[in-house]
Amino acid sequence: MRGGFGIIFQPSALQAAGTTGGAGTDGFTSQTNFNFTLDNQQTVNTTFDNPAPTGYNLPQGAAGGPGTFLGLGIGDTFFDSYRNPYSEEANLSVQRQLPENMVITVGYIYNAGHFLINGDPGVPFSQVDPSYLKLGQQLLNSVPNSFYGIITTPGSPLAAPTVPYNYLLRPFPQYNGVSSFRKADSGSHYNAVTVQMEKRYSHGLSVLVAFTGSKLMDNAASVVSYLGPTSQTYANQYNPRAEFGLSSQDISRTFSAAYVYELPFGHGRQFLSTTHGIANELVSGWQTNGIVQWDTGTPVVLSAVINQTGLLGFGQRPNEAPWDPNLPHPTRAKWFNTALFTQPAPFTIGNAPRVLPNVRVPGYVNADLSAFKNNYIGANQRFNLQFRLEAFNAFNHPIFSGPDAGVNDGTFGQITSQSNTGREVQLAVKFIY
Repeated sequence: MRGGFGIIFQPSALQAAGTTGGAGTDGFTSQTNFNFTLDNQQTVNTTFDNPAPTGYNLPQGAAGGPGTFLGLGIGDTFFDSYRNPYSEEANLSVQRQLPENMVITVGYIYNAGHFLINGDPGVPFSQVDPSYLKLGQQLLNSVPNSFYGIITTPGSPLAAPTVPYNYLLRPFPQYNGVSSFRKADSGSHYNAVTVQMEKRYSHGLSVLVAFTGSKLMDNAASVVSYLGPTSQTYANQYNPRAEFGLSSQDISRTFSAAYVYELPFGHGRQFLSTTHGIANELVSGWQTNGIVQWDTGTPVVLSAVINQTGLLGFGQRPNEAPWDPNLPHPTRAKWFNTALFTQPAPFTIGNAPRVLPNVRVPGYVNADLSAFKNNYIGANQRFNLQFRLEAFNAFNHPIFSGPDAGVNDGTFGQITSQSNTGREVQLAVKFIY
């Protein structure tokens, strides 16, 4: 019986520049936004003749003070967490010796990640509170801007006389959007049971077979991109707990097997043990190897649907009807029940989960096989001239890509491509000394 527990701290998420992804030049670089309309496409604000009617936004440097970026969007400089990511890891295994030089091991693995880096583009902290969504179209209507004359940043919609009503209902209304970019505010849980059987090398044969059944849950599966139901960010930043669920990188079951077998033919072996000379050279030294791998694939991650209002973060989730989208006999033309997913009504948050827990992309199935001919030469047979025949994806099994996950696409739910290559065979000669 073996076991262990540890707490592993990762390096700080803060870079030398003092941010988690930006260059650390906030206030010393600038951008002037061209606002083509300020009243939801009713009138034109920007023309080719005069693209910046209120002037250009120049870098303020240290003189900007706390007013730096007022009226603009911020992300790198907004911190909702400074914590160092860390993980708690534990394992426990029981191993038993079996006859024929075999060993079986059964184990449990646990990993909990804390304050993990959330992927960009980040959590939309400027999202309008969902309680206001009942106002509907009123949120897009132009109203007098209470910041007019106070915020004068060129290119900022908050410097205009009127703004859409929802701008004034946002948290931090003095900024044109606030997001938490790559901050340490996410977590994960991983639980797994492993079974491994090993036949140690004897009589020319060694075998290793392993199976893992596991479940990975998180609320941010990647540092660089979100890998969520809109491939972007939270559906509702006011309810972050709702994001915690099955991970987009979860693989529930994996199986692998590998073997090496030196065939028992030739002088001194079990069969044809009395052969000598050329006959012995032809029948002896043969070896076969193989690796077989299989897994269940990762869950399907839905893409964003049309964001009809621009109010809900960076993307809009689809709606899902309360039935299981999994099909008993999926085909490439219809991998899951796409009829359950629809475009949500304007001013509503779609109810689809981060991933589809019962629908997975096609799993990985592969077998690599080889045959070697070892020819020992020289004094005490210290050299080996090895001839190798190797076949990758030996059974020419296709592995298809995931289905189209875009609810508004004409090929939604269809598998249209293959992710692996066909069988590859190679011949090689290797000199071992």
